[in-house]
Amino acid sequence: MAHLSDHKHSVWPVAFGVYRLHCFPGRGRFADRDGLVGDSDMNTSGHSLNISCPSFGVDGQIPKKHTGFGEDISPAFSIEGLRSEVKTLAVMMDDLDVPFYGELNHWLIWNLPPEDSIPENIPYGAECPNGAKQGLAYGKHRYRGPKQPPFIRKAHRYRFCVYGLDCVLELPVTSRKKDLLQAMAGHILQRGEVIGWYQP
Repeated sequence: MAHLSDHKHSVWPVAFGVYRLHCFPGRGRFADRDGLVGDSDMNTSGHSLNISCPSFGVDGQIPKKHTGFGEDISPAFSIEGLRSEVKTLAVMMDDLDVPFYGELNHWLIWNLPPEDSIPENIPYGAECPNGAKQGLAYGKHRYRGPKQPPFIRKAHRYRFCVYGLDCVLELPVTSRKKDLLQAMAGHILQRGEVIGWYQP
């Protein structure tokens, strides 16, 4: 059951001003107002991961239990093609369709063990039992699923990016998306993603 305090941030960032986006010509990518290029521009040396989600497949509808309208638990992921050199995994979840804002980061987790699956319902908290750490996103040290405010009832797309890294990251749990992207630069061996959508 979602708690009211968990969703006090549902007053969307539009209330704090337009998040300015700058397009890089010819690349179809965007930077945030700090000039940080989106994660999909990061070089992975051509080695991709095949990521799937048993809950919603590829481009499927995210079940209610993975949203703020339900249990709000993280989905499970299956990973194919993981190289033996990968030491840890990291996951980012972004809402791709926030009005006037662009992408909104919902979830950050890193130092997951390099296994061929990520379990469902990763516990809340900065430190996870398996050694992983969760940073600051729309979900504070936790997964935060789709929960569009009452005045937005259109479908939103949610992208889950999984990274295979060659190291254990030494990052404080106060880290945000740009901190994680910067720390991963030069350490990404593989990358894959899966997109789902949700409409209240």
